[in-house]
Amino acid sequence: MVAALLVVHTAVSVRALRDHDFFWLFRFAVADWPQGQIFSDLTCMRLVVTSWMVVDARRSGRTVWPYLLATLLLGSFGPLTYLLVRELRPTPAPVG
Repeated sequence: MVAALLVVHTAVSVRALRDHDFFWLFRFAVADWPQGQIFSDLTCMRLVVTSWMVVDARRSGRTVWPYLLATLLLGSFGPLTYLLVRELRPTPAPVG
């Protein structure tokens, strides 16, 4: 499921970046109040998701900083990759 979402999101992102550069997408996001509201909402969600990733990584003993950096630079690609890796490499059950 996560892999399919990552593939679709990558295709949409590549298509958008093929027609417009990264900075154009940012300027468009804040060009008007409706776009600004969507940008604000996505920023809030990014903060919620990164907070969850930090807690989950600490709990499971994973390294989270590469995914946080990817989230900062690439948006949803960071959390989606974190979820994919988490799905493919589950943490072992504690012994005892």
